[in-house]
Amino acid sequence: MLEEIFNNLPHLLMVLNSERQLIFSNPSLLDFLSLKDYQEILGDRPGEIFKCVHAWENPGGCGTSLNCQYCGAAQALKRAQETKLIAEHECRLSHNADGKIITNYFKVIVYPHNMKNLDFYLFYIEDLSSLKHKEQLEKAFYHDLNNLLTMLQGNIEIFSTNGLTAEQEENFNVINNISNRLIEEIQIQKDLSNVLVNQYSRGYETFFSLPFLLECENLVKFSFARKKVILKRDKSSSNIELSTDKVLLRRTILNLLKNAYEECKMKDIIQIRCFNQDNDVIFWVQSPTLISQSIKNNLFEYGVSTKGKGRGIGLYSSKLFVEQILRGNLSYDSNTEEGTVFRIHIPSYLEK
Repeated sequence: MLEEIFNNLPHLLMVLNSERQLIFSNPSLLDFLSLKDYQEILGDRPGEIFKCVHAWENPGGCGTSLNCQYCGAAQALKRAQETKLIAEHECRLSHNADGKIITNYFKVIVYPHNMKNLDFYLFYIEDLSSLKHKEQLEKAFYHDLNNLLTMLQGNIEIFSTNGLTAEQEENFNVINNISNRLIEEIQIQKDLSNVLVNQYSRGYETFFSLPFLLECENLVKFSFARKKVILKRDKSSSNIELSTDKVLLRRTILNLLKNAYEECKMKDIIQIRCFNQDNDVIFWVQSPTLISQSIKNNLFEYGVSTKGKGRGIGLYSSKLFVEQILRGNLSYDSNTEEGTVFRIHIPSYLEK
C-alpha cells in the first residue's frame, strides 16, 4: 500500500539506505530523469543520480568532493542522520546535459526512519528551478529599470526651468511628478515580490508621528495638486514616537490617501489622524465615499479594487506590508455615518 501511495505522488521521491544509496524511487523521479526503471540508478547516491558536476571529482563519488560540504541535500541528510528528525534545505545543483552545464534548484526534505535496526531516509524533492529563475529575472529587471529611472529623474532634476512659460513649467512639473510616482510604484512591486518570497529586509527608523504625517500630506497634495480635494489632519492627533519600518509605513499611508483622493469629488474632505492605544499607534484615514457592498467582504484580496478591473494591488500590498512586516493590522469600516475609515494598527516599537 505504501508503495502504491509513493507511485501516485506527483513529487520526486527516493529512499536511501544508511550509505546514502538509492533503494527505491517513485515514477515521478524516473520521469524527471527520463528513465524507465529505477534499477538503472539502484545503489547510486543523490549526486550521481542527478548527474551533479561534482559527483565524480573524487573516486569516492557523491559526497566526497570539497564542494559537497556546501550541498543543501548533503546538509539536510547529515542533519537528519545526526538528530533523527526531519530536516529541510534548499539545494542548487549543476549538472551536465548534452555538453551544457545546467543549474537546477530544489527543496529537499529528508525524513529519517528506522526499521528493524536499519536506518532509511525518505527524500522528498521539489523542483524550484522555475521559481528561482523567475526571481533572478525579476531582480535583473528591477535593477535595470531602476537604473534607467534614476537616470531619467537625475536629468529632470538638473533641467533648468528658466525661460519656460507658465504652461511649459506646469507640464514639466507633471512630468517630474509622473517620474517620481513611477519610481515609487516600481519599488512597491519590488517590495511586494520580496515579501511574498520572504526576502524583504525590514528597515528600522525612530521618528515622530506628526512630522511623518506632514511629510505624507505634502507628498499626496503634490501628486493631486489639480484635484480640489481638502485634506485635513484631525486636531486630536498625537505626536507619538515610533520605531518601525518607516518606508513601508509611509508607502501604506500614501496608498490609502491616494485611494481616497481618487474616489473623492471636488471639495470633499479627507481626514487623517494618529493616536495612542496602549503600546500601539493607530493611523486613521477617513473619506466620505462608500465602498460597494459587492466588494466589501474581499476588498483586500489580490485583484479586487474600487476602481474596476486591472487594479487591486494597492490595498492587497498594503495589508500584506502592515501584517507581515509591520506586525500590525489593517482594517476598515464603510457606512453612511462616517464614510469610509481605514485604520492601521501597529506596535509603536517593532521588535527586531
